[in-house]
Amino acid sequence: MQLTKSFTLEEMLESQTARRHNITLQFKPPQEVVDNLKNLLTNVVEPLREELKCSIQISSGYRCPQTNKFVKGAPNSQHVVGQAADLQCPTLGNAALFNTIQQLKLPYDQLIWEFGTSKEPAWVHVSFGPRQRRQILYVGVKKNGAEPLKSVVTQLTPNFHLREFKCKDGTEVPEALLPNVKELAKSLQALRDKLGEPLHMLAGYRTEAYNQKIGEQNTSMHLQAKAADLSCKSKTPAQLASIVEGLVTANKMKEGGLGVYPGYIHYDIRGVKERW
Repeated sequence: MQLTKSFTLEEMLESQTARRHNITLQFKPPQEVVDNLKNLLTNVVEPLREELKCSIQISSGYRCPQTNKFVKGAPNSQHVVGQAADLQCPTLGNAALFNTIQQLKLPYDQLIWEFGTSKEPAWVHVSFGPRQRRQILYVGVKKNGAEPLKSVVTQLTPNFHLREFKCKDGTEVPEALLPNVKELAKSLQALRDKLGEPLHMLAGYRTEAYNQKIGEQNTSMHLQAKAADLSCKSKTPAQLASIVEGLVTANKMKEGGLGVYPGYIHYDIRGVKERW
C-alpha cells in the first residue's frame, strides 16, 4: 500500500524481530496507526527525500507492543503509535538527514541523533505528532565529542559503502573483519549489477551483544561480517534468491548460505553450500 510517493506501508511495518518471533500483529496495524504513519511521511520524511534526492531507508517504523518489548523499546515510544521512524541514508550519510531536517524547518516533534560518533549517527530518529515539542536530542554520543576514528576503507564497491554494513547498534565493522566485508560486498555488487536497481540492506555485521539481544544463534555469519539480509523492491524474496542461485552457479557470487524469509533473504559467504 503506497502511503506517499516514495514510501509504502509495508516498509513502515517491516520488522525482522517480528518475523523471527512470529508476531503477526506487527503486520496488522489499526487504522489510527496507518494514519499516523502517513502523516509522519507526508510532513517530514517525504519532503526530506525530495530535498536530498536520494534513497532513505526506514530501519524501524511502527512497532506493535510485542515487537517493541522484544527490542527493549520504551513503553511510551512513539514507534508504538506509528508516530516515529528511524532513518538511514547510505548515500549521503545519516548526519545529512539530521541536519537537513533542521535546515528545512520540517515540523518534527522529536529529532534524535542516535549513537554512532560525534560526526555520524548510527541512525536518526524522527517523530511527528500533535505535541510538536521541537526537541533535539543526542543519545549515546556527546554533541561535541572527540574526533571519531576514520574508517580504513569507505567505498567498498561502486554501490556499497562500509557504513551500510555496520551493526544496527551503531558499531562499525572491526578492522580485523574488513577483508570479510569486502569479499561480501563484491558478491553483492554482482547481484546489484544483475538487478540494475538498489538492494535494501536490512542487516550486515552484528556485535555479539546485539546478536544476543535479538535472539540469534552464536554461530551467525553476521558476527564475522560475512552475511547480509537483503530485500529488493521489485522482487519477491523467492525471486531474489533464485537470481542469487544463478549468480553463484555462474561463479559471479561466492558460495555460502542462502535463506528465504518473509520480506527478505539472507546471504552469506561461509564458503560451503547451505540452503533454507
